[in-house]
Amino acid sequence: MTSNNVPQSSDKTQKTERLDVNLTDLDNNDKENIDQHIILVQKVKAKGKKAHNISKNVDLN
Repeated sequence: MTSNNVPQSSDKTQKTERLDVNLTDLDNNDKENIDQHIILVQKVKAKGKKAHNISKNVDLN
């Protein structure tokens, strides 16, 4: 998901660290929690994008 006003550059270093987790080490409850978290993050990102597109003048706080 990219924003139109944010330049995308492949030469910039990523500030996020990738955490390598072996999913076979997790029990089923952990896997379900991770799936739920991923879904939640996707919903929040979608809402944020919609809110941003409505108006930049609206105070969302």
